[in-house]
Order: sequence, then structure tokens, then C-alpha cells
Amino acid sequence: MAEPLRYTIAWDTPPRYTYQVRLQCRPSAGRYTVVALPAWRPGRYILQNYAGAVSHFAAYDEAGRPLPWRKTTKDTWQIENPRQGLLQVEYRFYARQLDAGSSYLSPELVYFNPINLLMYVVGRLEEPCELDLPSLPEGWAVATALPRKGPHKFVATDYHHLVDSPFLIAPFLRSDRLDCEGVTLHVHFWGRVGARNLQPFLQDLCRLFQVQKRIWGHVPLKEYHFLYLLVPFSMRHAVEHAYSAMFVLPEEGAAD
Repeated sequence: MAEPLRYTIAWDTPPRYTYQVRLQCRPSAGRYTVVALPAWRPGRYILQNYAGAVSHFAAYDEAGRPLPWRKTTKDTWQIENPRQGLLQVEYRFYARQLDAGSSYLSPELVYFNPINLLMYVVGRLEEPCELDLPSLPEGWAVATALPRKGPHKFVATDYHHLVDSPFLIAPFLRSDRLDCEGVTLHVHFWGRVGARNLQPFLQDLCRLFQVQKRIWGHVPLKEYHFLYLLVPFSMRHAVEHAYSAMFVLPEEGAAD
């Protein structure tokens, strides 16, 4: 099996609203390794400028020695390969946009769509990936469809699997689950939810899967996660993913 691309997202150092991101990988063949941020995301079919939130970009060899690099397009960086060993890329990402396709960071909420802030290695989208979250406090709840490998580590079959998996992390999330047509449905809420029992809501979601099975004959999933971010202002936005769906909705509508 190929050595995975190793990503790290941290958030326990200043400045505010800023994620510290690191990518460690073997160099690409030839003189250069090229990394880039996507200019798109699922459900949004216009060009994005995620690279505009990137600052303090740097590249190093395995011993921590700086590597020469240059930015070749608005979302692409070309790095001169080290003579030996692994290559490491580091940068900051400013996250202060709160909708279903963006990323946000505050003392009480860690929310990110990996497609916003995780660079890919050009020509190597199919390599396996690992994501480490060293800043994750003990006892905090994590909602994501990405498989968990340890307390702070998550794994993905490839880059597309990795970045198609939003994360919702907080001291507390209201969560529940239901087995439906061979699929385990999960719901996760951040914000005030009035309902004492989430099972009726899960049963309503289950009806969607029952209709799908009736039409297509099967449901090609083992698990599906519904992530709800309830905010104290007017916002209605949702993005569907392969194994999860992200919603940002007004808290007022869920209070009862």
C-alpha cells in the first residue's frame, strides 16, 4: 500500500479564526512537487478563491531546512524537491465564514470543510490520506463521516474522500442514530435543540432512504451523517456529500 499523504490541522495558537495546516509527503518525481488548493467544491459550480485565505506559506525538507518555492497561479505552489527524505508544506488558513460549504473557527466551535483548506499534490489525487488533529481537546465531540483511526487521527482512501467530509467539533454535540434499511443514520446538532427525543426526526430521515431503496432496489451505504449547525441569525444553506450532508440553519426553528 502506498505511503499516505499526511495532513495536520491545528488551531490552538494565535491568531484568531486561523487554522495551522501541514502536509507531509514524499516528493513527486522530477525536480519539483506542485501543490494546489481546489477552485471548486461540491454543490457550488462557480470558481472559488480558497487560496485567498492562505498566508505564511513555507516548505521544508525532513530536517526542517527551507526549500525554494514559487507561486505559479492563484491556487498553485511549485516547490523544489529536497535531495532526500520527505517534503513538508506549512501554511495558515483564515476561517471566518459560516455557511454549509465554508470553514469557521472560534473558542467553542471548530468547523471546517477540508476542501477549503487542504492542498492536494498535483498528479497524486488517488493516494491514501491521513488527517491528524493534535489540537482536539479531550472529551470534545466530533461529527464527520470520515473513518477514525485513533483519538486524533482520521483516514481516507484518497484526496477526494478526504475533502468530501466536513467536520463539526465542539465541547458538546446533540447526537443520535438509527438503523434504517441496512444503513446507520447519524444526526449531530450544534446549537439549541428543543426536542427531547431525536428518534422521530431520524425516522423521518429514514423515509428518504426507504424511497431510495424502493426506486433503486438498494442503498449503497453503510452509514450516513447529517450535520446541523444551528446559528442565532437568518441562514439556510445545505451541501450534500457522498457520506454526509451539512446544514446551517437558524437556531430559532429548532428550539421547539
